[in-house]
Amino acid sequence: MANIFLQQISKHRTYFIFSIGAILIFLIQITIAIVLTEIFHIWHMYSYAIALVCDILLLYIYHSFITFKGWNRMPNNFARFLLLYIFSYTLSWLLVFAITHLGIYYIPSIIFVSMIMSILNYNINKRWVFSYNYATN
Repeated sequence: MANIFLQQISKHRTYFIFSIGAILIFLIQITIAIVLTEIFHIWHMYSYAIALVCDILLLYIYHSFITFKGWNRMPNNFARFLLLYIFSYTLSWLLVFAITHLGIYYIPSIIFVSMIMSILNYNINKRWVFSYNYATN
C-alpha cells in the first residue's frame, strides 16, 4: 500500500510539490482572512481580497523557485502568472461571494473554492505560465 502511494507521488511529483506550496500559502491566506475579519472586523469579502493579493506574491515566488524552477525568466513568467491569477482570484472571489450568500459560512466556502481552483491553476501554470521552463513528467 505504501509502495503504491510512493509511486503515485513520484508519478505526479510536480503536482505534489505544487500542492504542498499551495497548501502552505493557503494557510497563510486563510489566516489573513480570519484575522482581518474576526479581529479587525473587516467585511469577510474585503479580508479575502487582501489575502488573495498576498497569496499571489507568495505563490509566484514559490512556483518560480520550487515548483517549476522558472527563476531565469521571472519577469516574463510574472506577466502570465499575474493574468492567470487575476482571472483565477476574480473567479474565486465571485464563487465565495455566491456560496456565502447561499448561507454557507465563509471559511468552508473559501476552502471549497480553493480546492477546485488548485487543479485548474496547476494545469494552466504548467501548460502556459511556466511551459518553457518545465519538462513534462
